[in-house]
Amino acid sequence: MTWAALHGEAVELHEHGSTRRARFTAERAVAAAGAPEEEAESRLALAWFCHLLGNPDRARALIAAARPVWRERADALTGVLLCHDGDHAAALPRLEAAVDALVDRPREAANALVALGVATTHLRRFDTAGAALARAQSLYSGLGETGRAATCTHNRGFVAAQTGDFAGALALYTEAGIDGRRHPDAVVDRAMALLGAGLHREANAELTRASALLGATGRAPGYADAVLTQGWCALRAGRPSGARAAVRLAATSSPEALALDAHARLASGEAVPEASTLAEGCQPVVAARLRIAAGRPELVARERFDGAPELRALGWLAQARIASTPRAALTACRIGLTLDPRATELADTGVAVALATGRPRAVFRWVERQRVATTPPRAIWDPVALSKLRTDSSSDWTTPCGVVALERHNAHPARPEEFSEVLTDRAALNFFLHNGRTWAVSIVDHRFRLHDLGSVNDDTVYRAFLLAATTGDSAVARRAAAGLDEAIFANVGKTIGDRPLVVLPSRNLTRLPWAALPSMRGRSVTVAPSAVHWLQAQSATRRRMNQVWVAGPRLDHAESEVVALHRRHGGTLLTGQDATVAAVLAAMADADTLHIAAHCAHRPDAPLFSAIELADGPLFGHDLLRVPDLVVLSACESGLDLPAALLDRGARSVVASTLPVPDARCARLVRDLHDHLADGLDPGAALAAAQLANGDLGFVAFGG
Repeated sequence: MTWAALHGEAVELHEHGSTRRARFTAERAVAAAGAPEEEAESRLALAWFCHLLGNPDRARALIAAARPVWRERADALTGVLLCHDGDHAAALPRLEAAVDALVDRPREAANALVALGVATTHLRRFDTAGAALARAQSLYSGLGETGRAATCTHNRGFVAAQTGDFAGALALYTEAGIDGRRHPDAVVDRAMALLGAGLHREANAELTRASALLGATGRAPGYADAVLTQGWCALRAGRPSGARAAVRLAATSSPEALALDAHARLASGEAVPEASTLAEGCQPVVAARLRIAAGRPELVARERFDGAPELRALGWLAQARIASTPRAALTACRIGLTLDPRATELADTGVAVALATGRPRAVFRWVERQRVATTPPRAIWDPVALSKLRTDSSSDWTTPCGVVALERHNAHPARPEEFSEVLTDRAALNFFLHNGRTWAVSIVDHRFRLHDLGSVNDDTVYRAFLLAATTGDSAVARRAAAGLDEAIFANVGKTIGDRPLVVLPSRNLTRLPWAALPSMRGRSVTVAPSAVHWLQAQSATRRRMNQVWVAGPRLDHAESEVVALHRRHGGTLLTGQDATVAAVLAAMADADTLHIAAHCAHRPDAPLFSAIELADGPLFGHDLLRVPDLVVLSACESGLDLPAALLDRGARSVVASTLPVPDARCARLVRDLHDHLADGLDPGAALAAAQLANGDLGFVAFGG
């Protein structure tokens, strides 16, 4: 083959993700070169391939050999390699000089501009980065190189991610449409955006594939970066052992690897005296997190005035940790959360400081800020990926690149005064966890009180009710419910009296069938994920005009249940093969009430993949767009994961069960429930009346 053919093949192989094969072909191209310019060009391409494959010494030698012939391009590639290795300050002058020197070579100038955009992004010069990438994109487009122009769009997404705009970053990544199989680095960038947004599981799914692709192509440095990023996912998700395992798998002693290992050891309770020293060689955000974890926040507080939002938020977290008064600490936390609303450490610190002050209103306010911070944005999945999952039972829902966007959601916590005003004659209990203990803020007649409930969780009650559903022996369940009732309401029972109750549960009380507690029997109880959810539900206008009744497959009572309800109340009936995902979603768009009797599969590790089984496959939480005012799920354990998704998508109220549902009794209960709703009772009161007549079946009224 000629030099031109070999060189072109090497470049194409790399573009298609076969970097190892590209290196061998480039070696042949160097040998086949007939002119110094040809040899220099192939040496520079080979230098890039060697660098990506973990041989930087060979890359530098090749660049040095090419420099006498192609000095400007050799200097440009040196800048690119410095940028790729993280030495952005050293790369910057070389890249700026290369852009000026290569003005008559638009393709090489565009390559240098892309690297310049990446370098200036890391140096926090975001306007310069955007301008460089825009120039590069224009040059590529003028040359007809649409693929390279798309990389500029992708890199603009990287700039957005560094500024904290993760939704904007993912939108640009999706617009660029870079094939992750050919360019696994692009998948890593997407994963970092998902991680920054708090979607740890989705980020880990992307990284699993990226690390496999990078490993398969022999790109050791890229593989190590992807695996280490998985380690950060594990650490952010509270699994330090997983983070340390990632460090071992990455098999590198880079500053970031050593920092991750030290951070994981600190999270496990170990003393790591060298942590502050290890932070010195790391990227600013990694260094700041490590210093705070090591108990040296005074070294980070100065970052609150400069840099990207995440770094500034960490600076305010450090300032909160060293503040001399509670007021100063809470002010620092509040400012930090305006920069990074998902900064859970800031919200947690705010709760701790507010609790130490003993002021119930302040605690309520910070618990609600904590709820906002710990709720990641909703991931919007590619409809094609969801359709494949629905029809192919062997497919894995974690298919990388399934997430195409993040829903922008600027949630603000409810103000205590606003919540209390709308509460009127109801009582409310806002539960939260702190240092392993359960606390509650009660709100009655505009008065806020703080209650220490000690060690309380729903595990014993939940397991007891599951056993009762299996064996039919409810004695154990009744005793467990009575015990938990005593633990909670012996403390707060006199405060709330017999008022209708609004419950904002902590994560250790989300599976509790509240109506089964003796103090709650016959009482209207409404459960909401947050005070904001409940307030939104109260502001909606309730209607029962267009009702949809749906029966899923493989459930003995489902069709008879919904047919009877349809005869009783009218509306639209979907059963058998008519109850498809598309038909139900279409009916939901115009419905005010939706009742589904079907099997439900819940996924506590991925709530939006909890699903309701319909005729042609599962209806996922991710499928939901516009949902009716009232949704009743007559399905086993449908109350564990789906209500929050339904409320987020516009439902005012959701009635669902946190337990397995007995068929015959369920039909009677939902009949009475809908009769009471038709008489004008709100869902909490209607459910209380229905369960008083039919027993406690684990149903809970969520929302308002």
